[in-house]
Amino acid sequence: MNLILNLKYNIMKTNSSFYFRNFILIIAISLFLFSCKKENEDLSKGFSDDIENFVPDSTIQALRDLGMIINEGKEPSMLEGAFLATPYIMLSTSVPDDSYVSGDRFADYKYYLKNQDNETLTLEVDTEGISSGNVFTRSEGNGAFISGYEEEFTVFVILESERYMSGGDTSFARTLEVISGTIAQDGIHNFQAAILMLDDYGDEFDHYIPINTGRLFEDGDSIAYRDGFGNMKKSSIINERLPLIWEHPE
Repeated sequence: MNLILNLKYNIMKTNSSFYFRNFILIIAISLFLFSCKKENEDLSKGFSDDIENFVPDSTIQALRDLGMIINEGKEPSMLEGAFLATPYIMLSTSVPDDSYVSGDRFADYKYYLKNQDNETLTLEVDTEGISSGNVFTRSEGNGAFISGYEEEFTVFVILESERYMSGGDTSFARTLEVISGTIAQDGIHNFQAAILMLDDYGDEFDHYIPINTGRLFEDGDSIAYRDGFGNMKKSSIINERLPLIWEHPE
């Protein structure tokens, strides 16, 4: 009886060892194949899974139809800093019967890019709209996703915005903003920004563009300068308040 029990035990032990070795072998092969795939992946192409889940292909195509440059890739340079885009010029619009046309100037915008994580391809984005030296709107992003390769990049972010009006009232909007360009020591070259209205929260004061419409802008002299540079452009001080990017004429 002991002989039979020992035989069964040895068979079970042998089978367990066999299955365990095979399991370890499968894991090792899987890791090797995954590593090979990562090594062979072209990091200058495509988008992260987050962007593909966050921004539908139809939205990316709509942005490209506006004329926006969308930089693909999964290995961007560091983008952190504060950048001022001025003069802020509209290139195109999908707003029906828009009163503004290509070449019109809008309020200057300052962009704050921070807490970039290149492992997750995320960062944080806040903005300010400035006209006549005053801040007329502030926006905060709940987290942004980055695409791009080396210096060329695109950032996708949903912004919650507050607009401050002369009577002391505040209105609110939710937009998708997309920023593209080439990062450099002095700023963002070939700067472009597009906005798409997602929610006007009832548009109590009737001054927002329609939902699911948008506009594309550029820096009028092709660079949004970084804070701290002696040649950084200052937001223009003018008598007439310039329009904000998501408003229609009052």
